[in-house]
Amino acid sequence: MSEQAPAEVVATPTVAQALAPRRWLRRRFPLVALASVVGFAVWYFAIREPEPRNDFERFQGDWKLTNSRQNSSDASDADEAEVRSAVQIIGDRWQHLPGGKAFRITLNESANPKEIDLELLDVTGLKGGAVKMRGVYTFSDNKTVRVGVKDATQPRPKSLDDADATDWVLTKVKLPRTPDRK
Repeated sequence: MSEQAPAEVVATPTVAQALAPRRWLRRRFPLVALASVVGFAVWYFAIREPEPRNDFERFQGDWKLTNSRQNSSDASDADEAEVRSAVQIIGDRWQHLPGGKAFRITLNESANPKEIDLELLDVTGLKGGAVKMRGVYTFSDNKTVRVGVKDATQPRPKSLDDADATDWVLTKVKLPRTPDRK
C-alpha cells in the first residue's frame, strides 16, 4: 500500500482579510496625494528659478568674465583670471567684483545684433564727458553670453567678430556671499 501524503489544508481568507490591504491603501492614498501636491507647489513657487522673460532678466545675477580672445595656451592664467574677474548684475547696475567700478547697463533687444551700453556711474574726479562703452551681445543659453564692446568715442561694433572690440564671455555662476555683497 502506498501512503498518500496528507492533503494540505489551505485556509481560505475571509472577505475582511482579503480587503484589508485595499482599505489601508484607500485610507492612505489621499494623504500621499496631498503631500505630493504640496511638495510640488513648494518646489514650483519657492525653490524653482523661473525662466527669464527677456534679456534684461537673463543678465541678472553673478557672472565670471573672461576675455574670449585670450591665448588658449595660458589655461592656468585663464582660470585665475576667471576667479579675479567677476561681475554682479542687479537691476540696471553692472558691478565688477570685488569692489570694482559700477556701470549702468542699457539693452536694446530689438536691434540686430542686440545692443548693450555700459555707462560708468561714479565719475567723481573725472574730467570730460561720461565714460561709456557701447557694444553688441548674444546669449548662447541662459547661462552664457558673449559681449563685444568699444569705447563710446568709437562706433559701436557691427558684430561680435569686430577685431577692434573688447570681447568678453560671461558665464553665470553662484558666487559666495560676503558681508559687503547681499
